[in-house]
Amino acid sequence: GVDGARVERALRQEGDADPELARALAVLARRPREGAAPAVVRRRALAALLRRGFAPEVASQAVRRWLGAAADDEAEGPDTGGDDT
Repeated sequence: GVDGARVERALRQEGDADPELARALAVLARRPREGAAPAVVRRRALAALLRRGFAPEVASQAVRRWLGAAADDEAEGPDTGGDDT
């Protein structure tokens, strides 16, 4: 599964440069990514951000980063709590 703490850490680091993007990523960090087809997850996440008043460009970028961080985390495997060095 996806280690939520690692994903949230990556999202916070990516969003630091743009406060609006950081807010959008914080909203997405609370949403589940599992349980539906990727296209459905993407569409629901984008709709949630648009309903909250985010600009379409910001919402789209946030969803891409959010899903990309989850995919990167899954590719790395589970977090064993050890040092990654």
